Amino acid sequence: MEDVVHKGKICVLDIDVQGVKQIKKTDLKALFVFIKPPCMTSLEKRLRDRGTETEDSLQRRLSCAREEIEYGKP
Repeated sequence: MEDVVHKGKICVLDIDVQGVKQIKKTDLKALFVFIKPPCMTSLEKRLRDRGTETEDSLQRRLSCAREEIEYGKP
């Protein structure tokens, strides 16, 4: 990232909350965009419709999503 910035270019990353926390520890002047689902109900429906999650993994993902949404609030 630093190499990209030093070359005068813009670096765009798709990262999770842990990545955001790491970048905030640096001296980079980053801008953050948080994209959240319209609501938890629609997120749950999308995850269930995929059919790739067990009930336990689905509940863990929803719990993490709630925490990330809370963290992403201004």
